[in-house]
Amino acid sequence: MNFQNQLKIFSFACALILPGIVSAQTNSYEIRCRTVNGTTGKPQKSEKAVLVLMKNIPETIAEIQNPGPQFQFTLDQKPIFPLLIKVIYKNTEFSEVIASESGILNSVTVFEPGAASEDISIKSVIQIIKKRDSLHVTEIYSVNNRSMPPRVFQSENLYFLSPQPAENLKIMVQHEKTSVARPVSFKIINGKKRISHDFSPGFSGFSAEYEVPDHAFSDGLLYHGDASGNVIQRRAESRIVLWQPNDAEPEITGGMEVRSISFDRDRALQVDYSTDSRLKYSLDRGGYVIDSSFDSWRNPIFDSIHKSLIGIVLFFGIFVLILFYAVRQNVFLRKN
Repeated sequence: MNFQNQLKIFSFACALILPGIVSAQTNSYEIRCRTVNGTTGKPQKSEKAVLVLMKNIPETIAEIQNPGPQFQFTLDQKPIFPLLIKVIYKNTEFSEVIASESGILNSVTVFEPGAASEDISIKSVIQIIKKRDSLHVTEIYSVNNRSMPPRVFQSENLYFLSPQPAENLKIMVQHEKTSVARPVSFKIINGKKRISHDFSPGFSGFSAEYEVPDHAFSDGLLYHGDASGNVIQRRAESRIVLWQPNDAEPEITGGMEVRSISFDRDRALQVDYSTDSRLKYSLDRGGYVIDSSFDSWRNPIFDSIHKSLIGIVLFFGIFVLILFYAVRQNVFLRKN
């Protein structure tokens, strides 16, 4: 075979192979990121970066161990779902919803630990839905970390008094910078649930949802305790109480003071908790919600965790702009 024939064959082979190579290169997709320390204002290395595809069930699609201040994920193709990046720094997870466009430099802010207990304020709302033979209860806590300079509040001994009785307890948390509500792990210490969660600067929505197989139950507010569950500091002193249906106003015993107020155009109660930190709620009066679908009742405060934050914050006279996506959870009610 002469040289010219060999050249033709080589050219023909290249014509077949090169488009596939070019296509493979073209389909690769780069997600560029950088990490900034919000406490020091400087670029920051971290222990791990994780890229999550925000489908109905979140899916981890890439990980980088010990990334520098700037790093990138290379994907086979452009994601068709929103992306979330999680960065682990000093054993605390920081999350940001990021752009899925190639070439954009996405920033993730991490913070040093060290926020003091005095830097944290907590407000609370409880919603009770009376059903025929049970109650559906949702508690919302607005946790404001106002430390300066901004630091993470690491709470290893934040206690949640178990409602009595209660079934199917779910505890979730969501920060204002992310649209993802995550479950919170807890351990039972002397009949109390000890929660381990790090609260980043800004507002976090902390929720507890459960079913009560009766029309009465007792509960208590969050508090900071020692390793045995003994109270060190109360983390909230009062709470707003909402209920449905309207004629099933709860009878509350054990509080220092119960007073009627207006909350988002609806009638509500404000309850100051006594030193024993437990109150009893009884909803023996009035009717009950027949439709088991929570969507059948309008309550804009519990549309999602971040809207709950806004409602609580506005009620207590603190104004804040919270910009992040709304994720509707089954525990909250749809606003018509």
